[in-house]
Amino acid sequence: MTFIFLALLATASAQEEACPGAYVNDNFVTDLDAVDDAFRAFDLDGARAQLSAAHRNLLCIEERADPSGIARMSRQLALAFFLDQDIEALTRWAILSRELQPDLPWYADMDSEHPFRVQFQQVEMPERAGPAAALVPPKKGGYFWNGRFTADPQLPIEMPGLVQAADKSGAWIKVWWQDGSAWPDHTLGPVGPAPAAPRWLTEPTSDPRHAARARQGLFSEAEAPVEEPRTAEPAYSDSEIASAKQEDVAGTYRDPFEDARRRAIRREYFETTSTNESGDQVTVKTEVVTYKRDRSAGQPITYEIFYYWLRDNGSWEAGAAVDAGMAVAGYLGDWQGGKPPPNTSRSPLVWVSQAAAESYCGSYGVPLAAAEGPPIHDDLKWEWRASAGKAVRVNAKGKINEADPGDVFEDTGFRCHVQ
Repeated sequence: MTFIFLALLATASAQEEACPGAYVNDNFVTDLDAVDDAFRAFDLDGARAQLSAAHRNLLCIEERADPSGIARMSRQLALAFFLDQDIEALTRWAILSRELQPDLPWYADMDSEHPFRVQFQQVEMPERAGPAAALVPPKKGGYFWNGRFTADPQLPIEMPGLVQAADKSGAWIKVWWQDGSAWPDHTLGPVGPAPAAPRWLTEPTSDPRHAARARQGLFSEAEAPVEEPRTAEPAYSDSEIASAKQEDVAGTYRDPFEDARRRAIRREYFETTSTNESGDQVTVKTEVVTYKRDRSAGQPITYEIFYYWLRDNGSWEAGAAVDAGMAVAGYLGDWQGGKPPPNTSRSPLVWVSQAAAESYCGSYGVPLAAAEGPPIHDDLKWEWRASAGKAVRVNAKGKINEADPGDVFEDTGFRCHVQ
């Protein structure tokens, strides 16, 4: 989908909030627990807000960041982007989570066939790359990438990473998020011997609370296991936040959801010259904004995914859509109290109207999957597909039936087109 604007779009303003007081790994655990609570309440907006806060608060952490906590947060971000059907952003955060803790336990209600878990595990790990240079850390200090000391500027391509710069005493003098090995110029020097680890360096200790909480049920009432006690205290709980870190928080930080939005579009600028009625030459700058990718995984839309979409598209909730004449009675007829029926979160959605299916795909800039596209899902008899410029019902044998936009059927789901 392409939009044309005759004026430049304003860029998002820098975030100005300061660090939220003392912030340590215990606070980070609390932030991530709040994310899980929001998911359990089917509150995607709340989960996004909590994830944004946790991601940003890491810039203020006063001790070495816990790699297991960053792995857990990264998987939560990947889940949020899965529910947004933003596969590119899902991939970035899945890579980071798997790099840091590939054995992080799975939620009790996400077995090996859960669509998110399948997508997460199918992500290919990238190669390492980096500048032909050497890292130049603070004197007798070091750089820590997601809580781990690093002497090598080469890092996995495009992988997000929290970088902490420590001085000789172990105090954090600057913290920032970066993509892969996009090291700031001031951190690099001529090729030479790798910097030595600081004398005070100890190996990071994973907080067992992250693994324990990752085992709990997220979309069901699965019983949580008994948590193990914490085995070690943070290494640098008395470190102070440097003024340079405060500047980073105020000026250069980008929220992960805003970052994903910006990555989803390509901007191109064109200048055209014409003559107006007065005979003057006028130059008009035009910005063309194009989605670089469609935001659909190409699989049938599930109850879980459609539920979260409804949070931002309330006009398609059952009562509202029927009252507005956009769907017939029976639309989302198997839902209970505005929520999907029990134990259907990963199942293909049915009882959905043709118009709602088109609206869902259209909100991501893509049409319905083509009638001659992927085979009909095994759990469905029919799917809403696009044929000759209109939506139709298609079955596994290729039979095509037309229907009114508001019609619903108990055996018909849909999926979106993948370019």
